Amino acid sequence: RVGRKLDSGLLQANAWHSRTDAFSSLIVIAGVLGVMLGFPWADAIGAVGVAIIILYAAFRIGREAFDELIDTGLDPSTLTLMRETILSVPGVIDVHELRTRRMGSQLLADMHIHVNPLISVSEGHHIGDRVMQVLEEKFKALSDVVVHIDPEDDFEMPNPSGLPLRSEIEEAVRKTLVSSNSGSRLFTTGNFSLVLHYVGVSVTGEVVVALPSGKSGEAMRDESATLSKKLVEETPLSDVRILYRG
Repeated sequence: RVGRKLDSGLLQANAWHSRTDAFSSLIVIAGVLGVMLGFPWADAIGAVGVAIIILYAAFRIGREAFDELIDTGLDPSTLTLMRETILSVPGVIDVHELRTRRMGSQLLADMHIHVNPLISVSEGHHIGDRVMQVLEEKFKALSDVVVHIDPEDDFEMPNPSGLPLRSEIEEAVRKTLVSSNSGSRLFTTGNFSLVLHYVGVSVTGEVVVALPSGKSGEAMRDESATLSKKLVEETPLSDVRILYRG
């Protein structure tokens, strides 16, 4: 009972050991009494009974130990409950590659959660922290949870490892801004910021530039459209939004 309460395989194995000792002793006594009463076959039956009890106990203990050694996960119903708990967290679109395993009385889990690809890194991290919190509250045996944040379902999407890094994109954007700025001086090209979104097999971006003196964002609409088109043509970006700061 204590072993089940603490989910301790060692205590449960020790309990089975004590139980088989008691049952075996009773069978041996019954066999000896049977022989003394003139039933010689009682000894053989008792031996078979003891063997059956030992084999049953070995099967119970061995199966649980083997399951733990090969990292057997949770049963399907508990996994379904865990998945529902994860999806109940605001901001989680989906969960995939959910894996669990036992280590003694402790439970370990790791998963990939799909979030909006346009949110910030810090918001995605916060959603992951909340997933860990609700899981540890719901499943008391959980001692370690690893949450990987995905902007898309990477189980189905192709590997985007060939996409350019920030340094390459930033240099291409800088060159385009400089060439667009020549003669008109619309932008302060030396000081711009770039927000990148790696979605699927493409990269989109938001280019933030200083608003020219005396101009409004509405007045810069045509210039923004022209610049966005040029950035898509001359840089690795598949879509660009131009934003202005005062």
